[in-house]
Amino acid sequence: MIRDSEYNKDNAKMVINCVVYRHGKREEHVEVDQISEVLKEEKSFVWLGLYQPDPAFMQTLQEEFSLHELAIEDALVAHQRPKIEQYGESVFIVVKTAHMEERQRISFGETHFSSAKIF
Repeated sequence: MIRDSEYNKDNAKMVINCVVYRHGKREEHVEVDQISEVLKEEKSFVWLGLYQPDPAFMQTLQEEFSLHELAIEDALVAHQRPKIEQYGESVFIVVKTAHMEERQRISFGETHFSSAKIF
């Protein structure tokens, strides 16, 4: 379980969204330190959206959810090529994104996904 001492106000700035889905339906927001308990429920998963997480927070997530160290390393490095990497039972995906802004300006970005069966 992620303890309050490991999840503080600085970490909250990195968390964009943390929502539980049950039986395929979005239900409610959960705090990061509640994820382990929620994942014990059948047919539930948690969507955790992060923005520029720091290495210490990612290390906490790695330890809590037994994520592969290369997936964590990849998640912390920007400007990667699009790819899909499998690490045991988890998958790490990098995709390029494009967004049309005002005045017909296109901005480009990068999104990293990681999916793992935790329980």
